[in-house]
Amino acid sequence: MLAALCGVALAGSDSGIAGEWEGEYICTGVRAACVDEHVIWTFKDPDRDGHVSASTDKVVGGVRQNMGSGEFQFDAKTETMTWKIPLGIWKFTRKKDAMDGILTLNDGQVARNVSLKRVVR
Repeated sequence: MLAALCGVALAGSDSGIAGEWEGEYICTGVRAACVDEHVIWTFKDPDRDGHVSASTDKVVGGVRQNMGSGEFQFDAKTETMTWKIPLGIWKFTRKKDAMDGILTLNDGQVARNVSLKRVVR
């Protein structure tokens, strides 16, 4: 019952971002230490300033391991979110129930490609 209520709340959100998104990190080969990973991102709706709280987990052996959390800046017109981290910039673009993204390093090279789908429960 609670899951059904949560689904209704998520479907009614203004941004269409809130909830869990699952998919893959694919390394581009730019960083030798990079490893392809299965990931789950959890996003909250943007606040009135467009800040989106987010957390990401990798899934290893069927177990979620948190990799960190932070705050994206959401642009409603372009359906994009960006997050500046010490290594570079994450940028995600939402297209209905899918999100594609990249991690661009400070030197301009793309280190990871991301492909996510909305988790429907």
